[in-house]
Amino acid sequence: MRPRETFSNVKPLENKEKNQNSTKFLLAKDTYNFSEKLTNNQVRECTYDVEFIILKDLRGKNSLCSSTEYKNFYDEEINNLKHKQYDLDINIRDLYPLSIHTDNKRKIDIDRFNHLDKLILGLDDRITRRVVKKEIVYKKNKCKNIIAIKIFNEYINVYMSDLVEQIDYKNKVSVLAKSNRKPLDRVFMIESDKDIKYVSEIIKDYMELLFIK
Repeated sequence: MRPRETFSNVKPLENKEKNQNSTKFLLAKDTYNFSEKLTNNQVRECTYDVEFIILKDLRGKNSLCSSTEYKNFYDEEINNLKHKQYDLDINIRDLYPLSIHTDNKRKIDIDRFNHLDKLILGLDDRITRRVVKKEIVYKKNKCKNIIAIKIFNEYINVYMSDLVEQIDYKNKVSVLAKSNRKPLDRVFMIESDKDIKYVSEIIKDYMELLFIK
């Protein structure tokens, strides 16, 4: 993609550089225009000559595929595809590897998370899981967030909606600022085996409320 920029009231700049690399074959070409208003009240207008090319020599020394940049790009894309897993049996689609939340965490917290993960996914076929950048999210009917889990260095946070207050008989659920988290603005902190046992029962009742509603 080669830009040709011009400025109102400014002498136009031309890019005269031409690529004569014979290993490339031009498949398609088009031109696009773009305008941007600058802070000095001038207008920059860019014309982009976009070329879609294929490489004649995919293995030779002049091939893009032989470059380190391409290899890094290819490896990253393959790695991303591996993490976009979709299992029809347990309804999992992870946008990020689960390891971004479990790496360098205590084994006991990872074991507690695995217990909750299995519990939540086993409660109803309409529950799906998404591993996103900040947390692990569980959805109802693949659209509505109903639970989120975040693993910290010394504890685990389980986020739920305000429905959980109806079955939190020990009053261990805290309220988060709604400006920070919607609609999951209730949080339960897991620091012990007693906590994991209590929250497991809470989650079962909470899910029942969610799917009855």
